[in-house]
Amino acid sequence: MEQKDCEVGYSAQAGAWSVRYPEWSARQNVKVTQEFGTSRLNAIELVQCALNVQVPTVRDPDPESDRLIVNPDETLAAREKLALIKERFAAWAFDEAERRERLCRTYNDLFNATRPRQFDGSHLKLP
Repeated sequence: MEQKDCEVGYSAQAGAWSVRYPEWSARQNVKVTQEFGTSRLNAIELVQCALNVQVPTVRDPDPESDRLIVNPDETLAAREKLALIKERFAAWAFDEAERRERLCRTYNDLFNATRPRQFDGSHLKLP
């Protein structure tokens, strides 16, 4: 998967991320379908699951009813590939010092808005 081929978007109205590869060949290469994905859920779909905090689940039609049933083997394979993607992303994110600092600064600016209180009594006026 190459970054130049990828379009990542966020819809504030839906509260969801989307990942698109416009070219068919980018969606069908070996990295997307085998190394980081499975035949049932490719790497693009797995990244989208991760961004939307979803657990990938592969379902097959039940021959006896109109319902879908979970395919445990394919689901396990997809979840293992998602774990690999997350592991590789974490390694990539902290690999270069400049990128690591930028990502840490962005995270801290967005999410670390509270700090523990310190009681020192400096505002008190005692006799």
